[in-house]
Amino acid sequence: MLSALETAQSFAYQPENGRWRVCGKDCNGFALTVIVLVDEHAVIVWTVF
Repeated sequence: MLSALETAQSFAYQPENGRWRVCGKDCNGFALTVIVLVDEHAVIVWTVF
């Protein structure tokens, strides 16, 4: 999951829920989508698929 965030190829803000959809690759090179919530103190991973 961290690898997907570091290698993000695209990202989109979702205004309906305040989260970000980040598409990248895992450490084995497989596509991974991570939904994250960014607040003032942390990045919280919500869903990984």
